Amino acid sequence: MRRTGAGAGPPDSWLLGVLARACSPQERRAGGWLAQADQASGSDGSSGGDRSGGSDRSSGSDRSSGSDRYRAWLDLVAGGDPARGADVLRQRGLDVDEFVRSLENVRPVPGAALPDWARAAGELVDHLESTGSDVPGRAPLLSELAGPGLPDWMDGSTPWRFYPGFAAWMSRAGHLVSRWSAVHPGLMSPAARRELVLSLPRTMLTAVGPRLLSEAAGRAPDQPLFGSDPVRDWRGILTGYPVVARLLAVSWLQWQATTEEMVERIAVDLPGLAPGSRVAALVMGAGDRHAGGRSVTQLVLDSGNRLYLKPRPVGPYRVLRAVLAAVDAGGDRLGLSLPSVTARDGYAWSVHLDPEDCADDQEVSAYFYRAGAMLRILQTIGATDLHQENFIPTRTQPVLVDLETVMNAGSGLDARFRYPDSAGVADTPAATSMVTSMVDGPPGAASIDIGALA
Repeated sequence: MRRTGAGAGPPDSWLLGVLARACSPQERRAGGWLAQADQASGSDGSSGGDRSGGSDRSSGSDRSSGSDRYRAWLDLVAGGDPARGADVLRQRGLDVDEFVRSLENVRPVPGAALPDWARAAGELVDHLESTGSDVPGRAPLLSELAGPGLPDWMDGSTPWRFYPGFAAWMSRAGHLVSRWSAVHPGLMSPAARRELVLSLPRTMLTAVGPRLLSEAAGRAPDQPLFGSDPVRDWRGILTGYPVVARLLAVSWLQWQATTEEMVERIAVDLPGLAPGSRVAALVMGAGDRHAGGRSVTQLVLDSGNRLYLKPRPVGPYRVLRAVLAAVDAGGDRLGLSLPSVTARDGYAWSVHLDPEDCADDQEVSAYFYRAGAMLRILQTIGATDLHQENFIPTRTQPVLVDLETVMNAGSGLDARFRYPDSAGVADTPAATSMVTSMVDGPPGAASIDIGALA
């Protein structure tokens, strides 16, 4: 067992073996905290046997050679085709010989400093084992965990079945949120703080959820995953799938960094943006994750108003706003608008817009006239990925609220430079995805059109 904190020793041999097997080929060749193992003595970084508590999967004591692992990799990634495998490696800056050498057994170097992700994995194991099978608090409902993305056909009132396996980590997350929030007391409700905690397992499940479902499917009904001994089950999973330890560790590091940052930004900015207001609720993950796990967060204030915290600079917003102003100044005033934004250093706050219906046929005509004008402008500057979720339909026009992909060297501006006499290439709006963008469903299901004007 491993312990963190003052006077803590290194991870035990089982965990070190797991971490060594989770390294990339580049890390294994780079050395540092890893060294080539002496296969003759069996020192492959996983001595101590499989202490996963009964897992019958391959333990850390793997005697496979680099050549054996390369052949297995080649079958999995390249269908056994050496030329195709070499091409895959070349795209990642590796040659075959270097890659094969990197797949030889490695062992951790005693006393060497571990990389951040490996230390974080050790922390997670510590938190898990210090709690053991004692599950604190109530299991969140499926609707709480999944948030607004839960499909209609699922029963949201069902308790989350994997909670015992995550309870210790969520308990630690709760302590951290309380500590960060206490610096600026009163700004966040208990419900908002709980939402920050729930964002941890959501982040982790994005990476490891499919593996957990697969593990659970192989269990007998009377032996559910994490049902009786979460520590034993996690040891078995991490022993058989070491990369899961790394994915969990990266999720843990990202959650800590982004959550503490968010709490600080709310505390610093909210009193000026909405004086006297308190955060009643949070809606996390409104959009894709970028820049170390950050995504758009909606703040629901106790006044009923809503704000959006967008973890990106506002450069594209300023450029597009200037373009729209120049269009208005150069001819008929179109009145194309963007949401009101308050810029900060590296991030921004945006106001909430409610969808609205057009009042009459005249407003419908005006709506689509402005939509067409916005389409042509966005097409010309090379915008892409303009699907439905990136717009809010107001009474007068579709308002673009996500400018992440609005400035690109895409088919609009780029085509006008390369093919100035080819109106067909230059004038197609297809690349914007604003008119139409078909997404195929699973076999037997219908495709859907997510274009903003579909």
